[in-house]
Amino acid sequence: MSSTNQQASRDEACRASCSVVWSAERALEYPQASYYSARYYDPTSGRFLSEDPKKFSGGLNFYTYAGNDSVGFRDPTGLDYHYDYDPGTNTLTIGARVVIWGPNANANLAASWERDAERYWNAQAWKYGNCNVRFQFDFSVGGTPSQPFPGENNINVGQNPMPGNVLGWTSSSVGVWWQGINDQDVAHEVGHILLLGDDYGRIMPDWLFKRLYGNHDGHMMSNGLIRNVAQHEVDEIVSRTGACQCKQ
Repeated sequence: MSSTNQQASRDEACRASCSVVWSAERALEYPQASYYSARYYDPTSGRFLSEDPKKFSGGLNFYTYAGNDSVGFRDPTGLDYHYDYDPGTNTLTIGARVVIWGPNANANLAASWERDAERYWNAQAWKYGNCNVRFQFDFSVGGTPSQPFPGENNINVGQNPMPGNVLGWTSSSVGVWWQGINDQDVAHEVGHILLLGDDYGRIMPDWLFKRLYGNHDGHMMSNGLIRNVAQHEVDEIVSRTGACQCKQ
């Protein structure tokens, strides 16, 4: 097949289904594998052939599933978030479902955190390539001490801040947030659910982090007093979806 025809076939496959990028090429690469939304699984060896896109946020081993605890955890999409493309409006919607639980969780708090997250993550009319991008979050109440992980992402609501006056802690799809966490910190912790890392020096001085990675003060994943979502954060999230319709 010529390169022109091959590219045309790829484009056609992309338009047909955004969830599998270059499916024919990958099928030749892994003929016995099954595709599970974000990576390939080989039933013969009983292991994943491709790395967990969550990288270190999912643990030190990039080839495990749900922390090697499929009874206590689940990962139906292969990511902690999902996406949907509407060709009518050329819009890619990034979504995440969050269940808050514990004696301090209630419907009013879930609704408040949902509003905070959407207000910050949709503060601008985002673009990725030639697509519009928006975010949609669904916070609800559920879970019990005996079953604390009923949803795609699960947050225990703390009565008090954690030691060191930490207002929220999120590791991929689980976390603990103080019931009095402020709106910007809600949006920041949602960034972790969307698989973004902290954008400041946690294990190195800030000056060294900025020299190595740039000064991202004021970006949502920074530790600034005033933070807003930045384009590079949106790009990182959307890039994991494939989003082949959106590429220039």
